[in-house]
Amino acid sequence: MKRFSFLLLLSISLLMACSNSDEQTTQPDSLVPVEVSIQLPNESLDINEEITLGAVVTHGEEVVEDAYEVIFEVWESGNKEDSEMIEAEHVGSGLYENTYSFTNEGLYNVQAHVTARDMHVMPTKEFTVGSLTEEELAEMYPDNEESDASHENHEGDTEEHDEDDHEHHH
Repeated sequence: MKRFSFLLLLSISLLMACSNSDEQTTQPDSLVPVEVSIQLPNESLDINEEITLGAVVTHGEEVVEDAYEVIFEVWESGNKEDSEMIEAEHVGSGLYENTYSFTNEGLYNVQAHVTARDMHVMPTKEFTVGSLTEEELAEMYPDNEESDASHENHEGDTEEHDEDDHEHHH
């Protein structure tokens, strides 16, 4: 009888140990990615108009007020080697921003380089400066068009051999 109660006590203590470790199911901070949302006044901007470039930085459910660095890199499409770097200031509620004005019409990219919570993220957003039509943009940036080349599917090329290997028994 003593042996039975010892086994019972042992199994209860094992159960207690298991339930304690189950409480650690929340993800550690290092696995939750920092997310950055680039903010522009709209998708099409005017020449020589001072606009505000913004980035909202979040980590899980909370806004990041203490990002180590937020820099906007701006360049005209296809010309990244001439990009400009603009350092952003924290203005509150996880928002980092700075002003900028464009002197030429065209298709532009802005990339936010954000270092926060030991992570580095670099989202990019594309937008138009000036009142360019789709056709004008296609002429200015021929390499930027999405190619509608049809992707050939080779799924039907697999041949199946159904050979009947029946052995005859007498």
